[in-house]
Amino acid sequence: SVTFLIDRLYSQTYVSGNESDTADLAKAVRVGRRAVEMAEERYGIFHCRQKALTNVEQNGVHSATGTEITGSTKQDNPPDPVASLFPTETLRYISARLALGKALSLVAQHIGLGASDVTTLGVFPNGFTEEETWQSGDPPFETRHLRSTLLMASCFFEEGGLQYDAISKTVNEQDSILNVTMGNGEALSSHQHHSDFGFTLAENMSGRGELYYCACSVNGYSPLPIYNTGLDPNQDPALACLSKSIETLAGALRMLLVPTSIQRAGIFDNNGLDLAVQCAKDLGKVCSHAKYYVGMRLNMVEIGEQLLFSFDLAYILSIYLNGSRHPSSENIKRLDHRPPSEVGSLLDRCKRVSSWIVDKY
Repeated sequence: SVTFLIDRLYSQTYVSGNESDTADLAKAVRVGRRAVEMAEERYGIFHCRQKALTNVEQNGVHSATGTEITGSTKQDNPPDPVASLFPTETLRYISARLALGKALSLVAQHIGLGASDVTTLGVFPNGFTEEETWQSGDPPFETRHLRSTLLMASCFFEEGGLQYDAISKTVNEQDSILNVTMGNGEALSSHQHHSDFGFTLAENMSGRGELYYCACSVNGYSPLPIYNTGLDPNQDPALACLSKSIETLAGALRMLLVPTSIQRAGIFDNNGLDLAVQCAKDLGKVCSHAKYYVGMRLNMVEIGEQLLFSFDLAYILSIYLNGSRHPSSENIKRLDHRPPSEVGSLLDRCKRVSSWIVDKY
C-alpha cells in the first residue's frame, strides 16, 4: 500500500500541496510505520532462529544451552516462511523499511517547502506530539512557525535516514550468517543470496539518493540547514546534499548496469528494470537541479553528460516496460527540458545510451 501511494506521488513532476497528496502522504507514513513495526517483530524472531541454527550447524552445540545437539534438533527448526510476496522475513522487513524511508523523505520535503504542515498531515516525527511542534518563547509567531516547520522537516529526514541505516545493518547481519563456512567447506550462501542482497543494496542506495535530493531542495529553500547528517559541516548544506545525491544514485545505477551476480543469477528482470528506470530518472532530475549551483566546485561537464544519459536511459527502459503513454514515461519527458530537436528520435537516444555505457561502464 505504501509503495503504491508513494509511486503515485513520484510520478508527478513537481511538489504540490493539494488535499489528495496530503492525504496520501499521511496514510503512507502511518501504514509504513505499522508495517515496519510488524515486520521488525517477525524478523527479530527469524533472525534469532537463524543464529541458533547456524551455531548448531557449525559446532553441533546449542547456542543457548551449550549442550550437544541430539537427533531431535532438525524437527525443532523453524518452518519455511508462508507463501507471500516475500520469500523470507528478511526481505519483508527490508521492503517495509524502504517504503517508509521513501514516504518520510517526501513528507519532509513537502513540509520543508511549505506544501503541507504536520497539523494538516496529522502525522508527527517519532517522539513528538502536536503540542510539541510549536516552540514557546519570545520570537513572534512567524518566527516560531518557521522554526517549527524546519524542525519537523529535519526530524522527518532524520527518521527517513534511519530506515536506510537499518537496511544496511540488516544486510550485514545476513551476510555474517549466510556466508559462514560449513564443516565440509561449503558456504551457506549462494548466487541467488548475493543477487537478492545486491539488488537490495541498489534499492537502498536509490532511496537514500532520493532522500539527499529532497533534502537538497529544502536546504536550498530554507534560511537554516535542514539536513546534513553524515556530510561535510563546512560545505553549503544544499550543495553537500546535491553532491551526495548524485554520487549515491550513480552508484546504485552502476550496480544495476555493470555485470555482477545480480544479472548472472537472473535477478535482472522487470523489477531490476523498474529500479533502473527510477535510478536513471532521479539521477537526471538531480543533475538538472545542479544548474543552480554552477561555479560551486561541481564538475558541470560530467554532470551534463550524466543528465543526458540518465534521461535517455530512463525513457528507453520505461517505454520498453510500460509504453510511451504511461505516467512514468510522460513524467520523464516532462523532467527532460531539452527541445525535441536536441533529443531526436528513439534511435538517437539508443545510440547515445549505447555509446555512454560502453565508454563509462
